[in-house]
Amino acid sequence: MTTVNLDYLASRHSNWVGMLVLALGVVGSISAVWCYRDLNREISDQEVMVARLQERGKRLSTSTVADGRDAEQIDRETKQANAAILALSLPWKELFEAFEVSRTNEVAVLSIEPDVQKGLVRISAEAKKMGSMLDYVSTLQKIALFREVTILNHQIQEQDPEKPIRIVLQAAWEMQR
Repeated sequence: MTTVNLDYLASRHSNWVGMLVLALGVVGSISAVWCYRDLNREISDQEVMVARLQERGKRLSTSTVADGRDAEQIDRETKQANAAILALSLPWKELFEAFEVSRTNEVAVLSIEPDVQKGLVRISAEAKKMGSMLDYVSTLQKIALFREVTILNHQIQEQDPEKPIRIVLQAAWEMQR
């Protein structure tokens, strides 16, 4: 029978790679927690602002308004508070998940502009080929969150040497209230 030598000590190379992966994981986790904390703080600040504006509006509406400018100011603040409430009630998670599902390497989304009051979102995108763009529109139309996806305009970017096609879409989303 031959002797088998077993070396249970890991090589230095594997330890180094493992430590590097561990360090990257820790840095990524800390970064994610930091971003999450900042977003929660921002939401809390917005909610406090909305509550203050609502309370101020209630107090001012119960008191007598002596000047027409005060009534206009109350109206503006009430509209701002309502806009903030609507913005917070937007189904952000579902909206971004819908765009993640429809993401493709052939189409670059340039901007996403939601209009909370109308229940619409305007999307600007760019692609090298019209076929890729039409496939992207078709994909968006199949997503259950969107009721209607329409092309508002499109143009070829002549100043760009690759001449990409820029398109502006509008989609109405379903609000679950």
